[in-house]
Amino acid sequence: MIEKQQIVMPEGCRYMSEYNELMDYLPVKGWYVLNKTLCGCGGTTVFLESDRDIILVSPRTNMLKSKHKQYPKTTHLFRESKSARLEDQMESLRDYIDFGNNPSFLKHEPRNIMVTIDSYKHVASVLSYMGRMDKYLTVVDECQCLMGDASLKGNVELEFLETLKRTTPNVCFMSATPIPVEYLEWVDYFENIPYYQLVWDPNVMERPNLKPTMMKRDESARTICRRFIEHFRENGFFKSKVWNGEIVYSREICIFLNDVSEIIRIIKDNNLQPEEVSILCSEYAGKRRELEAMGFKINEQCTDREHPRNKTFTFLTSASFEGMDMYSDNAYTVAFFNAHKEWETHDISIDLPQIMARQRLESNPFRRDAEVFYKTKAQPKTKEEIEKEMEEMKSKSLACIDGFNNATPDLKEMIVRNLRNVIPSERYKDYFLDVVDMGESGYALKLNMMVILAHLNLWAMQNYYYKNPILLVKGAYDKLANNYKDKPDSLMIFEQNYYKSNSFFDRLRLYTDYRDAYPDLAEALEFNPHIDIHFHRYYDLLGGKRIKELDYRKNAIEDECMLISSYPQIQELCIGRFVPGVFYSNAEVKSTLSEIYAYLNIPKAPSAIDITRFLDAEPKNMVNQDGTRIKGFLIVGG
Repeated sequence: MIEKQQIVMPEGCRYMSEYNELMDYLPVKGWYVLNKTLCGCGGTTVFLESDRDIILVSPRTNMLKSKHKQYPKTTHLFRESKSARLEDQMESLRDYIDFGNNPSFLKHEPRNIMVTIDSYKHVASVLSYMGRMDKYLTVVDECQCLMGDASLKGNVELEFLETLKRTTPNVCFMSATPIPVEYLEWVDYFENIPYYQLVWDPNVMERPNLKPTMMKRDESARTICRRFIEHFRENGFFKSKVWNGEIVYSREICIFLNDVSEIIRIIKDNNLQPEEVSILCSEYAGKRRELEAMGFKINEQCTDREHPRNKTFTFLTSASFEGMDMYSDNAYTVAFFNAHKEWETHDISIDLPQIMARQRLESNPFRRDAEVFYKTKAQPKTKEEIEKEMEEMKSKSLACIDGFNNATPDLKEMIVRNLRNVIPSERYKDYFLDVVDMGESGYALKLNMMVILAHLNLWAMQNYYYKNPILLVKGAYDKLANNYKDKPDSLMIFEQNYYKSNSFFDRLRLYTDYRDAYPDLAEALEFNPHIDIHFHRYYDLLGGKRIKELDYRKNAIEDECMLISSYPQIQELCIGRFVPGVFYSNAEVKSTLSEIYAYLNIPKAPSAIDITRFLDAEPKNMVNQDGTRIKGFLIVGG
């Protein structure tokens, strides 16, 4: 049984590197899990800047390339290009292990090797041959991908775990969103593995502004992205908010959409050009050649955190974003979760915190703002049905393994060849089998528990969160709790009611009531880009009472705000038109004010009583010679 051990981080500490004693709590030898719990806390940096020899393993080439650019002199990126000759890469690795990348390096200085999961076996073979494997700590970054990627390339994950088991004595499986413990306990590779969980000072965490939006039946990522693009082209920004007392604008957008075909349709629909679009996806994306033929470059990413320069639109698939550092000073985030498509059914306990944490720069006011568009789907299978189905496939798989182990060498070779040629989408429909390269021992047929867990987890997501929009929204907020500061319950309730409201009247009424009831949380409302930015101005100028008096009518409120904003000019013009000590009838006052309003382009029709806003005037009744009374105002002073 896996037992969690907590490591309490010091007060005020936001990054792992700020706690010098942290490494003293972690094992020097053996395997363990490190749950950072907080995305973007600098876990990779801590290991790369430590005095230990490190092998940094990642499922994402883009992440390794980004880190290598940050540490070009102290890291070695193994097999940066899949087209590179393997023998040359291994020779280069041997040179780095002996001498480093820089001639000034001393042999005893730490070595940091970076490698993807599928190429790890080559690094392990070099180090094992050189007798150095026990000197290194292998850090498996974003280790949750071992389950998340299993449905498409489970053989790679299984072969990697087998390689670790055979060759690697010291392993840290690190993530801020690791595989749940109840799943790890199913996999013998993690049996009784030590588990360390960091506990952070809640005061260092930020509050996210997540807006979950359920897509209508006829809506798609394609139609929704069109609205964002049209808004940007009309207004020059995607979102706006108040930050440090000033209005700021998002002019970049990151769109998380796990469908390259849909990304291509969005690009074509809106005539997006290569100079305004970045696309981050798997190197093996089926539509990659089509994008490149259209002039788009794949996986070009800004790595300059000091002077970030990004394209307006960045599209990311699920095979690209884990662990990635994105540098922007204004990017806003949009994500699509669609239970009708398995490849768009995100694990909200893992993917959502990862998506929300991609923006690294604290100078970005929108770094913790996101809008999630989702579709739910009723799950027809019961728990009993899915467990029975999994058990039957598991039994069939084990029977196949027994048959393989007893087969002739020629038959084994044929089985291996046939299984390795099965396309990924068909591989796990009937069996949970994978062929694993066992090194000098040849090939073996193995039951892939990571694939089983991936199937069960997908079913669990669809069966619970994705069958009910209320559960999905609640789950989304619950799963962010480890990574972000909790919002007051009153604010959570207000936001959810506000997002569900479709009319200007209802939204402004909710906003006004909340500002009246919770004046101390005004800044939290201003910081939320999903709230109409004009509401803050309405309330600050008019106050809740006056907004209610105007019955939340947009035109009346806009006119009133314009009137108040123009107060100095109106007052100056009134002083020049109204003489102190003189009585003016209501009709005369209205006529003069009408001229002044028209001159200042104020659309509001004046009332005679308005004069008391701008001048010291008293209501008076005058009597004409014929005895009739005239109502008006006596101008006392300016």
